Amino acid sequence: AIFWLVSANYSAFTKCQAGKQQLTRQSWGWIQEWILKKTDTDEKVDAMLAFMAIHALCKIKEFREELAPGFSKHSHDRALLHILDTNAEVVPTYLRLSEKYQKLIRDSLSVEFEFSQFLQAENVAANLLVVKDKLGGHEDSLGFFCFRIFVQMCGKRGDKGLNGSFFMTEPEFQRFKPGLDALEQLRTQEAGAAYNSFIRLQGSRALA
Repeated sequence: AIFWLVSANYSAFTKCQAGKQQLTRQSWGWIQEWILKKTDTDEKVDAMLAFMAIHALCKIKEFREELAPGFSKHSHDRALLHILDTNAEVVPTYLRLSEKYQKLIRDSLSVEFEFSQFLQAENVAANLLVVKDKLGGHEDSLGFFCFRIFVQMCGKRGDKGLNGSFFMTEPEFQRFKPGLDALEQLRTQEAGAAYNSFIRLQGSRALA
């Protein structure tokens, strides 16, 4: 998904989508403008590719139990963070990155935030406060965190095939974007204000 996004390959990204499900050109244009801000250097793209290569390592039971005993499969992000803090040499893809991008990965892993629950309004303002406190509202850290969420969502249902994003269709993007906007607002707004704006928008959409 990262390759299609950064190379602006709309046809490849939407190849598996059809009809009203297909991501529109208008939405793709918004995504491209947003992506350009997150991937303005080759190093950022490289770091995200590295992150996506390692982010699910601790879903592998044997790897997790040997290097992060005591962590369950549901805490695979925390387990990976533990390994990167204590045995980083076993993850050379991470170790080759500069300290700046190693820190961005560790910061992202340290945030306990379920984006899918947030979209369903199952989270509260305090959950956004955790994100703001951990990432500080800075462009690099918050931007990297948001980019990670978006890329992972684009890759969902990847087991169905490699001919495009099976998940990030137009309906899913329209559902996803308000949550992403709320996270982006943490740069300039307090968590409570960003959360309230998100809830009001979701309420108005539900009544429309």
